[in-house]
Amino acid sequence: MSSSLQSAALELLGEPYARKLSKTALKAGYMHGLSGGDKWQRRYFVLKPTTLLYSFGSSGDEEPLGCVDIEGFERCDCGGLEEDGSVVIELVRSKGQTLRLKANEAEWYACLKNETYGRLKDTAAILRKQRDEFASHINSLEEATASAESRAERAEKLHQLADMRLSYLIDSIAKAAGALLGNSDPIVIRNEQNDNKKVE
Repeated sequence: MSSSLQSAALELLGEPYARKLSKTALKAGYMHGLSGGDKWQRRYFVLKPTTLLYSFGSSGDEEPLGCVDIEGFERCDCGGLEEDGSVVIELVRSKGQTLRLKANEAEWYACLKNETYGRLKDTAAILRKQRDEFASHINSLEEATASAESRAERAEKLHQLADMRLSYLIDSIAKAAGALLGNSDPIVIRNEQNDNKKVE
């Protein structure tokens, strides 16, 4: 079928489901899956952000042949390189079940590894540690702020007490000077706190 006829057919029938999924996929393309009897079969795979890996016979298929949740696997291992340069990927479940894939792009290994449960669990642990460290830092800042406010309040009280003592001292000096001079006129003593302090 010519490309023009294929385009016309797609317009009439709509885009295949495999290609629709690929548009919003983390990764899409052909890999080989190891089926029963140790036979590698070429399939079109689509890895969605929801950690679901769909497999189709080709990119033009409407219905998937299968679907697995990558998050359900404990780890993703690299099983080595084949003679043709392809990468063997092993997805391992906690019970020892293994899904083997063979890809021509090493990027498939990185994408699948990032979506496995073990990787997500490690990421969650790192995020929890960062959260706890951040909370501890916030508590330290709050304690330092409260301590600074307490010191500032104490300094203000000491400043007020010093002002009161200075005022009392000035009053006492003014009275003593008036008594010594026998002067009934008020004596004016100037200072920073009380510019016009008068004592009869």
